[in-house]
Amino acid sequence: MIGVGHLREHDRLIRHVRRNLNRVQCDNVLALHAQQDEVASVANLDILARGLRCRAFRTVVVANSYHMITIDNDRQQVVRETVAFADAVAHGTMSAHPLCA
Repeated sequence: MIGVGHLREHDRLIRHVRRNLNRVQCDNVLALHAQQDEVASVANLDILARGLRCRAFRTVVVANSYHMITIDNDRQQVVRETVAFADAVAHGTMSAHPLCA
């Protein structure tokens, strides 16, 4: 069981990250998320896209997994998307994202 103190710390951490997200600068971001994630909301992708200072932001929402997408049903898609993203970064073919530009 999670104690009240842990929940308060969790809430403080979330507020801190959201307030300071615009201080994070990175050229290229790949954000993968499960549509059926029971732990974290898909809405977090929009929070990241709007908050991070980046040139390119790519999101992938997988349909057949839950929170642990790297070991769940869509793990092969996660690998393919990650390799394709790394390849695009390595070859300079990432397109700018309007929310990050």
